[in-house]
Amino acid sequence: LFHDALGGAPCRFEPSLVYPGAVVFVNTLLLTDFMVNKHPFIRHPYTLVTHCSDASAPGDFEGALDDPRLLAWHAQNTDLSRHTALHPLPIGIANPAFPHGNVAVLSAAISQLPETPQGGREEWLYVNFDPRTNTDRQRAFDAVSENGFAVSGRGGGGGRMSAGE
Repeated sequence: LFHDALGGAPCRFEPSLVYPGAVVFVNTLLLTDFMVNKHPFIRHPYTLVTHCSDASAPGDFEGALDDPRLLAWHAQNTDLSRHTALHPLPIGIANPAFPHGNVAVLSAAISQLPETPQGGREEWLYVNFDPRTNTDRQRAFDAVSENGFAVSGRGGGGGRMSAGE
């Protein structure tokens, strides 16, 4: 079930349709509307998934984690890590609807990774983040690149990632 009122469209989500054990997806940008206008009217236990936004969760709705109707909350950008009902979700690959979510570019970059003589890949860890969106990310990149664990997104070796990479 989706709570889908982005772009000014009327939300078609109907709380009475939530059946026991249902999974409800809410764009985190719509979390306030969902928690104020929809969640109180859901009668059955359900799992909540919030994603597709840089907004954090549970935010002002931490108390909902204690609601017996909320079986689990899987969220991108969690801001509370100790509650047993809250489960962080990775951001993952960007939405293909946005220019930075071009899956073909990602696939091409992966195909350019060097292979071992046996034809398999060395042990690789792919991490992709933009240091412009959070200053701690630049420090994290600097820390791992100083030890040879990371290279810039353009394959230029370790060092400082610039805003254009």
